Amino acid sequence: LNDGEFDEAVRYGEEAAQLLDSVTDNRLRMSALSALAVALWGAGRPHEVLEYAAADDNDEEAFRFRQLLKTCALLADDGGTDQASDEAVPAESGVRTRLLWDLLQTLVLQRSAGEDRAFEHMVSVIRRADAGQTDSWPWILERSVARLVIASFPRNQQRRLRSIRETGTENPWLFHPDGLWFAPPRGERVEIGAKGQLITLLARLVEQWQVEPDGWLTHEDVVETLWPDERIMPDAASNRVYKTVSVLRSLGLKDCLLGGRDGYRLDPTQPIFVVEREAI
Repeated sequence: LNDGEFDEAVRYGEEAAQLLDSVTDNRLRMSALSALAVALWGAGRPHEVLEYAAADDNDEEAFRFRQLLKTCALLADDGGTDQASDEAVPAESGVRTRLLWDLLQTLVLQRSAGEDRAFEHMVSVIRRADAGQTDSWPWILERSVARLVIASFPRNQQRRLRSIRETGTENPWLFHPDGLWFAPPRGERVEIGAKGQLITLLARLVEQWQVEPDGWLTHEDVVETLWPDERIMPDAASNRVYKTVSVLRSLGLKDCLLGGRDGYRLDPTQPIFVVEREAI
């Protein structure tokens, strides 16, 4: 689920549901069924969720959780918002995980109150989850649901929601993964343009931040990155590196690009968000 391999997740989920069919641990069974429901939803087969949600069960908590699965399926229907809300009422009152319900409620709001209201709700859900103010169900499930819900928003709102999840703020430093541009908090995008070495260096700094935020790109790393096939005297190499880094800083990275004896890096104390290629 976490890798977005929904068809494969459905296969494993169906096997798990069969194996757990005779198990008396309802929490374990409901966890497997809910993961399967999300996999079916992500695979574009939401109506099949109803097959698992309709089974008889005398356990009150299991009944409530099945109601939540039915909500998930009904939300896939155009015009199904009212019915989904009605089905979810008993689920909301008793299900252990408030977070999963809140995520699904975002979809109800999208249809009943519009994107802006749904966006505000989703922001509050993410912030409460980050603050530990919601009960924890299997986090791989909740991450998958969150990803599906975020993907239902317009692209500009998707980026803002992903940023909040990763950095805690809507206004982080934004970086293109290939170093083509950056944007300071609440600032305009700065295009690097045709400056090949600046693009290469910025991409390498972004990569270093993604791999090891507290690590440094050494002076030698920079020289090897920018002039891999040249033999350069130490003083000349230092001068080239200094000039290239200075130009990047002058473009607007002064407050985010650190440098010193250890090398160079993007400031790990700053909120930084690397934009996903498919979201660009």
